[in-house]
Amino acid sequence: MNLFTRVLRYAVGYKGNGNRRVYIDNIEDLSDINFIPHSRFDIAEVKGEMVLTINENGRRKVIESKRGASIVELSDKEFSRFIGDEACYVTATLVENQIRIKVHHMEQQRIIREGKFKANIKRKSFSTASLYSGVGALTYWMHKGLEKAGFKARLKFAIEIDETAARINANYNSIWDTAAKDATFLVDDIETADMSLFPDYVDHAEIAQPCQPYSKLINAEKKDIKHHAGKLFIKTIQAISKMNAATLTIECTPLFSKSLAFQCITDALNKSGYSFETTELKGSDFGGIEVRNRFALFAVSKGLRGLFPSLKSIASMRYPNTVPFKAIKDEVCEQSPLWKEYNHVKKRDDMKHLGYKNVLVDDEALSMPALIASYAPKAGSPFIPHPTDNSLQREVSVKEHTLIRKFPTKLADAIIALGNGLLPGQSRTNKMAAHRLCGNSVSPGPWETLMTFMFSGLHSSNQNQIHLGI
Repeated sequence: MNLFTRVLRYAVGYKGNGNRRVYIDNIEDLSDINFIPHSRFDIAEVKGEMVLTINENGRRKVIESKRGASIVELSDKEFSRFIGDEACYVTATLVENQIRIKVHHMEQQRIIREGKFKANIKRKSFSTASLYSGVGALTYWMHKGLEKAGFKARLKFAIEIDETAARINANYNSIWDTAAKDATFLVDDIETADMSLFPDYVDHAEIAQPCQPYSKLINAEKKDIKHHAGKLFIKTIQAISKMNAATLTIECTPLFSKSLAFQCITDALNKSGYSFETTELKGSDFGGIEVRNRFALFAVSKGLRGLFPSLKSIASMRYPNTVPFKAIKDEVCEQSPLWKEYNHVKKRDDMKHLGYKNVLVDDEALSMPALIASYAPKAGSPFIPHPTDNSLQREVSVKEHTLIRKFPTKLADAIIALGNGLLPGQSRTNKMAAHRLCGNSVSPGPWETLMTFMFSGLHSSNQNQIHLGI
């Protein structure tokens, strides 16, 4: 007979006396490896495994069921100590004359990440990773939020496919000034990237899931997983598994929450030992001028859930924008060719059944519509009215866009230079690309607030004594 290796998953329960219990009653497999009724075996803990070995003088015995089947039961204090209180599953590797039992791989991953996270709370320093990173604005503001919560944030890994965005991120975003010594920026398609380059652990992963497949404007036959970018959820799940983050956030457009991709990601989170909450965050609710509504998911390894508040309670942290548009408005002379009539936009304004509007943002405005990645002179896009001639208006400038998104100076200057054709090595202006990089970035207030709100409570001495085993 061919004695191939069998690796079987078993649930771990509790016996009446409170001890953990695993019960193996697979008659065919046990018999094939000589664990037959009344045979004896010994138990030893070897390199993180409970090893059961057939020994005619062993101190344990294979139980015989009423129907003559083999049963191996472990339910004593020694096994309980080995398994711990939280593991739900073990794997049992069956080879000739031996059974090797260890905590299931998924449970081990959870235990590892929770242990490392607790240690890093004490150090007040967290490692981070960024998927679909763009120019790194989400990372920047999340790091600011962690810093406000009293923790150092060190970027360990980022991946971005757009070479222009990655170039500006790597060279003009200050998050890399304090990055981990072994930090990696991978400029590649996540679908074909070498997953071995991803870290094996980070304290927090932020995922700016590409939102094109969930846009209201996209055709139904190209929505969700029918869109080429909608299939990226597969690699997102793989990356989450590889990085084994203790906590993570997902940012996307609100319709993402109705998608099959969202269902697949959250199913994977549940099976991987995470609990999560979702909400929607509006830029104008957190000090921004831009009314930009986004989906937010915050997930935490289940054993750490008690350390964090409910994401829903972030509503109590809202604060309005008090800075009018004129504070960030570019000075453009009244005779500039930038002022145009844009009659094609105004004509769409008359088509009320389409819901389009010619949107003008005046000097005293405290809010304005979202500037999307495809910002261009079209109906629904915000425009600036001419100061004296009501027939003229202009586009929001790249500089104004960077100020709306509150980019740090060095990063903003690089994007403005891109728009003006002044980035080193650049041969032409690229205002469209500059607006795209801005539009693909986040409104800062919600994400900075989220991290401050969720992580500030980790400093509570009572919580730390309970959860860190002090």
